[in-house]
Parts: sequence; structure tokens; C-alpha cells
Amino acid sequence: LFVAFARSILGLKNANSTEVDPNTPHPVVDLLLEQRGVKIKGGTMKLGGRPIKLVEGTKIHEAYKSDKIVERFRHRYHINPEYTRIAEKRGLMVSAYDEIDKTICGIELKDSWIVGVQFHPEFKSRPNRPSPLFLEFVKNAYLRQKERR
Repeated sequence: LFVAFARSILGLKNANSTEVDPNTPHPVVDLLLEQRGVKIKGGTMKLGGRPIKLVEGTKIHEAYKSDKIVERFRHRYHINPEYTRIAEKRGLMVSAYDEIDKTICGIELKDSWIVGVQFHPEFKSRPNRPSPLFLEFVKNAYLRQKERR
């Protein structure tokens, strides 16, 4: 989501993740700072349940109906905050942060129900207890479909 936003809305045609293009001139998604010196990557990623602070008034906050949640992670990369300052002026907002290291965990568009998260809500989702984020996504997709009829 953030790479696509940087390319299409911010006009940064060569924006990318350093995982895909280590030499990108616009590293909008980059390796976590604590991963930079790690040569052997096995078992070193941000992993497991972590406390997340949700920004009040955002779609993700509305979905979870809480200021704080715990979700599971499995990654080495993060959204580069240097680019979010520019993006926030163009309709994107940061909606969730890791409470421990303050990395960005969620972003969304202000004018439509487009939400991207760094954590994995599917890891805690169950058939009888789906993730609040999935429920809110399906609800909003249904409402949008209904409006179009």
C-alpha cells in the first residue's frame, strides 16, 4: 500500500522497498534499524505478539474499538517515517504504532476504507472469532456495494 501510494500519489516513480530494490532512490519501506548489521538473518525478525497503540478517530481504531491491541508480527521491514510526513499531506495517515519501538504498524487513506497493517491479523483470527479488522473490511465492502446499486 505504501509503495503504491508513494509512486502514484507522491509521484516517486522509483519508490520501493529495499527488500525488493536495495538501491532504490526512495526507500519508502526499509529494513528495521536493528536488522541493519545482521548478516545471518535466520531467527532475527520482529516476531510474535506486540502491543500496538491505535490512533483515535481512525478506521483501525473504529474496527478494534480500543486504544491498544496486541497483534502478532513476522517481518524485518518497516515504513520509512521520513516519507509519511509527506504522505500525510496527501491523504494518507498513520493509524497505528508499535508501543515498544514506535515503528509504524498501520496506515490508511482518509477518504476511503483502505487500511494497511504491518502485523498479521489472520494469525489470531478464528472461524468463530474473526479479526475485528477483517469484520470491518467486509462490512465496509458490503456497504460500498450496496451504495453502488
